[in-house]
Amino acid sequence: MKNAYKGLFFLLINILLLDIAVSVPLEEYNQTTPPDSLGGPPYIYTGQVLEVQDVGTYTFFLFTPKGEPTVKKWAATTQVSLKKGYRVTFSNPLVMKNFYSKTLKKTFKKILFLSEVGIKSKSSL
Repeated sequence: MKNAYKGLFFLLINILLLDIAVSVPLEEYNQTTPPDSLGGPPYIYTGQVLEVQDVGTYTFFLFTPKGEPTVKKWAATTQVSLKKGYRVTFSNPLVMKNFYSKTLKKTFKKILFLSEVGIKSKSSL
């Protein structure tokens, strides 16, 4: 029964995150914001991980998108084995602005929430 409540809780959180993310106008994020919420083709991110923070059942990571060495973006997904230097690939992120993490005691100006992420370790590059 406890697992049923846990599953329901995560479903409600995901619905809330989707509602909040979709309500943020894309033009407020930046010019390279994924067009997928407008029904266009999925935008695929690829980048190198700069920092990783595991928080409960989630992994937060800072990455540099491929081709944009001076840009740094935060993303979060369900907990995965990720380390600095790994390469990540994902698509269709949900964008949130001014997201506050109580556990990290930090406000992320912009963060991408992911349903799944592809990972390549340093040794497989």
